[in-house]
Amino acid sequence: MGECYYNLSDKPNAIEEFRRYITVAGDGELAQNAHDRIGMIYQSQKRYDEAVIEWEAARSNSSDQLRNHTRQYWIGESLYRSGKYDEAIKKLAPLAAVLVDPRINAMADMVLGRIYQKKGEHQKALQMFATIPNALLKEEQFVEAQYFKARSHIKLGQKAQARTLLDMFLASDRDSRWYELSLIHISEPTRPY
Repeated sequence: MGECYYNLSDKPNAIEEFRRYITVAGDGELAQNAHDRIGMIYQSQKRYDEAVIEWEAARSNSSDQLRNHTRQYWIGESLYRSGKYDEAIKKLAPLAAVLVDPRINAMADMVLGRIYQKKGEHQKALQMFATIPNALLKEEQFVEAQYFKARSHIKLGQKAQARTLLDMFLASDRDSRWYELSLIHISEPTRPY
């Protein structure tokens, strides 16, 4: 029932059914999946602290390492979205430091790079973006890394590197929400973002 409501975008009823299942089923794998779904609903509603609680509950009862790394990424991303940068770094840095899964590592690196940009630590941001494998930079999820790298290069006064990255980004992702800003940066590379 929870999955049906979830797929119908009836979030209140989905949460209610997932909670009912967790109460009945206990700590099994499907209960962990129910916590994951509730966490996703909360994240979509920008209820980041509640999402973190759900994913922590799923992690505490799971021995599936890959799933737990994914949950750890979701937790770090929610902490980032809620502006809790230092807490997000604590969750994401271990994922970036150990080869878990190339995609999870790259997602963690992307968020860490964004955090360091927000903190004004552009050299660290560039280090994080540089660890994303080139093969993934062509995928929609990671192509924006070129744009973010360019922003850090602009802040560091490295206009030539920024222009090259912006050109690559503009050639690859017209659908990005950052596309219009990158056009401004190309024409005015010293303009703040």
